[in-house]
Amino acid sequence: MENSLRRAAERGELYLARTEEGQLAGAMRVVMGGFCGLYPYLSLIGVRDTFRDKGVGSFLMDQLEELARRNGSRRVSLMVSDFNTGAQAFYRRRGYWLLGELPNAAKAGITELVMLKDLD
Repeated sequence: MENSLRRAAERGELYLARTEEGQLAGAMRVVMGGFCGLYPYLSLIGVRDTFRDKGVGSFLMDQLEELARRNGSRRVSLMVSDFNTGAQAFYRRRGYWLLGELPNAAKAGITELVMLKDLD
């Protein structure tokens, strides 16, 4: 994980949510041409336990979508594991829709759901 985050930071793909006091509340990795070279791809998102249910995830998603709009993208993309029903519900509430499923994509026995959101 540390190496992945380091590479993301070196490539300008890492975005952090910090409190006014500078405390790290959450992070995301965005690959701008990550989905078939077409749409920004949310590769990773995480919110610190102490900041869950306080709007940090929504803040990061708002930033992702604004970044995509400024880049001229008409959609954003992400993948979420089939067992992560809480995240799936969160994304659906934000307007993401299921494009398809990738069984065993990252790990045997786990299906990744590819989700997109059309930006206005």
